[in-house]
Amino acid sequence: MKTLYVNKKSEASMLKHAFEAAGFRCLRMKTFCDCRDQGNIRAGVIILDGDKVLLEIRRCKACFRRHNPNLCTGGVGQ
Repeated sequence: MKTLYVNKKSEASMLKHAFEAAGFRCLRMKTFCDCRDQGNIRAGVIILDGDKVLLEIRRCKACFRRHNPNLCTGGVGQ
């Protein structure tokens, strides 16, 4: 299973709709991130291919910045 971090909830919704259009089953759920300094319950989406979890999408700005440092330089992605 792969985890994808997004900056905004609307980005997670857009990806959910794209995967649903491709024929995958998508479920909204609360997920946990790796942040320890704040409450770590986040809005998320899981993408299912049959019974197998294909992708987990988590909305966490700090984790997004940590995993995508090249997108956050110069004001892009913030």
